[in-house]
Amino acid sequence: MNTEESFEKYVSELEHAELRDVGFILMGIPWWPTGDPRMLAYLEGYLEDTRPTVIFLKPDRYTEVRYAAGRALATERGVQGITEGVPVPFSVIPLTWTEMGHLAREAGLNSNLDPLELLPILMEKKLVPRRNHGFPARIPPGWLNKDDKQD
Repeated sequence: MNTEESFEKYVSELEHAELRDVGFILMGIPWWPTGDPRMLAYLEGYLEDTRPTVIFLKPDRYTEVRYAAGRALATERGVQGITEGVPVPFSVIPLTWTEMGHLAREAGLNSNLDPLELLPILMEKKLVPRRNHGFPARIPPGWLNKDDKQD
C-alpha cells in the first residue's frame, strides 16, 4: 500500500470508527505509519481529544484518545524526518478495568459500568492518575523510507 492509500485508509477508518475502536486504530499507526505529510496535521487534531478509548486488549487498557494520538504522531514525525517529540500534558495513565473498578469503589461509585462509561466519571471527579506524557519521535523497526523501498 502506498503512502496516499495508507493515509486515506486510516482517515476512513477513524471517521467511521466507534469510539471504542479509535484508540486501537491510532495505536496501530506506530507499527504501520503512513509517511504521508498530511497525517501530521490530521493526527494533531486528536491531541486535544479527551474522550475515553481502549488502546490495548489482554489486559484491556483505557485512556484518552489524545494519548494514542500522541504516540501515533510521534511515529509519523519520526518516519518523516522530524525529530521533535510529542508532549501530551496531564493525560490519563492507561488503566485496566480492574484498576478503574478499585478507584470507583474507593470513592463509593458504581464500579459495574462499562469501562468507557466509568472512565469519564472518574476523570470528572479527578480520581484517575495522570502524568505529562512525552513521546519521542521514532522510526519503527523495519520501516523503509519511501525512497528506499524496492520495487
